[in-house]
Amino acid sequence: MSNHFDALETRDPAQREAALLAALPNQVAHAKASARAFAKSLQSVDAASVNSRVALAKLPVIRKHELLEQQQALTRYRYLWRLLSYCLWQSDAPYLCKPRHHL
Repeated sequence: MSNHFDALETRDPAQREAALLAALPNQVAHAKASARAFAKSLQSVDAASVNSRVALAKLPVIRKHELLEQQQALTRYRYLWRLLSYCLWQSDAPYLCKPRHHL
């Protein structure tokens, strides 16, 4: 039985680095398209140009407190949207807040 999961773990370090750097532009593009926090901080970055250690080092860093602030802002908006959807669109009379579900 092998001590490694697959052959990728035992590759030459240069091969591993080349494969990771080749996949890096797709990862950056995916982060820009899929994650709001990264999309905001990476908006001025060309994903295709992030293909070396130097380019990777130039990417902006998202600090933990910045990420927390963005998550809290999204949570507030989600709560307001949820409240409006229960109050306005599911009530019997227009503009009458009569929640039908427990918030």
